[in-house]
Amino acid sequence: MGKNSLKDLDLSNNFLTGLEKLSCLNSLKVLDLSNINFSGIIPHCLGNFSIYKRNSFGIAGLVLRFNRFHGHIDAFKTKSKVPFTKLMIIDISYDEFSGLLPTNYIKKFEAVMNVDEHAMKLKLKYMGDIYYYDYVVVIMKGHEIEFSRILTIMSIIDLSSNKFIGEISKSIGRLNSLLDLNLSHNLKGHIPTSLGNLKNLESLDLSSNKFLGEIPQ
Repeated sequence: MGKNSLKDLDLSNNFLTGLEKLSCLNSLKVLDLSNINFSGIIPHCLGNFSIYKRNSFGIAGLVLRFNRFHGHIDAFKTKSKVPFTKLMIIDISYDEFSGLLPTNYIKKFEAVMNVDEHAMKLKLKYMGDIYYYDYVVVIMKGHEIEFSRILTIMSIIDLSSNKFIGEISKSIGRLNSLLDLNLSHNLKGHIPTSLGNLKNLESLDLSSNKFLGEIPQ
């Protein structure tokens, strides 16, 4: 298999170093680096997977949970002004990321916004038909679930259990096709009313934060 043809890479549950060597795999659609005991700032090479290219759909699933990544998410160095436009699943839970929530990326997750509600109810169509044919394991509604072929309507953001500061960005309310949003163990401030725009949300975890004020409509 040529190095530029690999679509799905699962390196989870190992003890690995040298992640910068992944930079040549610019055709990846799903990357699982969960629980590899990695400690350090996020490798700049991961920014290469964010860019939409001709004949490439950009990365759709990125799982980095249960490591010791630290620093700011802005360490994703990319030349693209609109990175991660095809990303539908991102799980960076149980790491040590700090700083503000990565609003600059979140507000550009085009694959998770402005989705036709009618399309959400059509017959099941799988990412495997377009992107890849393997699987990814995510934590949804408190349970670890393996999806053998990811639905195109499956969209999950899990930023829980890090060291983020500040409030929830109003821009999250633009991601109207989100099914699962977990921001627990991180934040403070008020809960934005824009969360009410997430009409397709099935699971919302805002526990163990320092929110105050009224619960919005």
